Amino acid sequence: MEAGDLGAEDAAEKQLRLLHQGMLENGLADPFVVETVSDFTESPSEAISLYKSALALCPSFPGEPVHTKQISLAARLIEIGEEVEAKGLLVEAVQAAKELDDQDSVAEAKQLLEPPSISQVNPRNPMILNDGKD
Repeated sequence: MEAGDLGAEDAAEKQLRLLHQGMLENGLADPFVVETVSDFTESPSEAISLYKSALALCPSFPGEPVHTKQISLAARLIEIGEEVEAKGLLVEAVQAAKELDDQDSVAEAKQLLEPPSISQVNPRNPMILNDGKD
């Protein structure tokens, strides 16, 4: 990427964060905007908090896709070793993506469910390894 592109990207990210902050200050939080800010957040803990916030907003926005946020949140949880929570989210996301015929998201979630992305733990009981039937 060229230096000019990086400057433009940084400027766009700053504008996005300012938009998000302004929306929050005016009580107009939007799950899509929050998800987008999350996507550009380097800190896993900050991104996780933002994705969870975006998911919490979704019930007030009928038709807003939840599965994309679940997949992104799960990826960040995997980064910090929270595989059990991530696996639960990914299983839900696969089902939601199938219902919406979003094959790209189904593939992305399934890829994250495969080792080495996620170890084979059972989300209902982390002490039990999956037998491949979940």
